Amino acid sequence: MSDLDGAIERGLQRVGTFLKVDRANLHEYGDEGAIVRISWATDGIRPLSRVLEPDQFPWATEQLRGGHIVRFSRLDELPEQASIDRQSYQRSGTQSDLSLPLRAGESLLGVLSFDSIREERTWPDELQSRLQLLAEIFTGALADRAGIIAKP
Repeated sequence: MSDLDGAIERGLQRVGTFLKVDRANLHEYGDEGAIVRISWATDGIRPLSRVLEPDQFPWATEQLRGGHIVRFSRLDELPEQASIDRQSYQRSGTQSDLSLPLRAGESLLGVLSFDSIREERTWPDELQSRLQLLAEIFTGALADRAGIIAKP
């Protein structure tokens, strides 16, 4: 694990613990699709597997690639066209999710996501705004490592 990965993992653990979420993840997008670069989970919860199948979350991926945040407190809040995503979230045990795109210009470098497994939870607008600031820091780190100039 690189120094950057170790720092990100410690950061995710601190934020996840503070927010009392069950899992915090950094997904990275490349030529082969998405991988889970780092997944921190609280005691008793499994981190996400490293590889995400490209067809697991088609609706969420489309939203994130378009620069939109994916946020739901209950699975039934997902739109009808997200039925495949709903099934994938159910398989991973996710009841509530907040996923923020990490974009440099038009490129989706990754996703910062927070999951609630044990219970449903809400994601207030103020919390989302604060986590967007954190997402910008992660975007800068990923862009720097990839040699990309990060532009919002």
